[in-house]
Amino acid sequence: MLTVTTESTADILPLQLGYSGIQLLPVPLGHQGRVYSERELPPDQLVNLIRATGEPARTLPVPDEAVARTFEAALQSSRSGRLVHVASGSRFTPHYEVAARVAERFGGRVQVIDGGTVSYALGVQALHAAHLADQGADSGQIGSALSELRERTLLTFAVESLDFLRVNGRIGNVAAFIGNWLGLRPVLAVEAGEVVNKSRVRGQDAAVRTLLSATHQFQRQTGETLRLYCGHTIGGEGGAGQLQAQLQAVYGNPPAPLHPLGSGLTANVGPGTVAVLAFPRRFGLGYA
Repeated sequence: MLTVTTESTADILPLQLGYSGIQLLPVPLGHQGRVYSERELPPDQLVNLIRATGEPARTLPVPDEAVARTFEAALQSSRSGRLVHVASGSRFTPHYEVAARVAERFGGRVQVIDGGTVSYALGVQALHAAHLADQGADSGQIGSALSELRERTLLTFAVESLDFLRVNGRIGNVAAFIGNWLGLRPVLAVEAGEVVNKSRVRGQDAAVRTLLSATHQFQRQTGETLRLYCGHTIGGEGGAGQLQAQLQAVYGNPPAPLHPLGSGLTANVGPGTVAVLAFPRRFGLGYA
């Protein structure tokens, strides 16, 4: 059976790691010249640090040797002596490029897949890969299945404040001030491996309605029963709960669970972000 690895920023819960057997490649965070692990800089401390200094935190490239150590450890636990590594989208981070380069050292035993996305949408791909590996799928079959899953995944999120986009240089100071004054919330989506600005809405209620509308449109496009998650960065629990209630009122059971999103995404979009993640239920995640 193949072993599956992915990045620590994939926001897979400890319980899910336990039953799936997925092993994580630690992705470092950098702030003002210091390097932290996600464990050393959880979301609440990360937010406080950025607010106190006005300086951005970023995910850093993973050193080649750290990638090699992760692959070596995973191969030792692999029954087949092979592994599949699901990397965050190559248009978002350099992690795919680094992993693909290191994989060449292992003589074809490591297949690196460009996940084309981030956060728990990446985690879902890794969980599906582990589920398929448990059923005996080979790396080619897993690669094909993940390609289809990527094409049938919705990841749309509403950012609470423009401050973190300003700190990260994505918008200017004046735009951030005016946007915050008007209560505007950007609604962003990951599409074809890129972040797309979908709209700006005023207030949490409008943001939740927009995420709900995006889910309805996606369901009509796929024509399939969906698996739904309500993601949130720290401070977004209320909005995610509101979204969850409205999704369950429309789609009923099974529920759309709340899913916390970690420091990697929080560094980019800030606290209070609410996201909807949807994909066809036929893509199994093991016991999730």
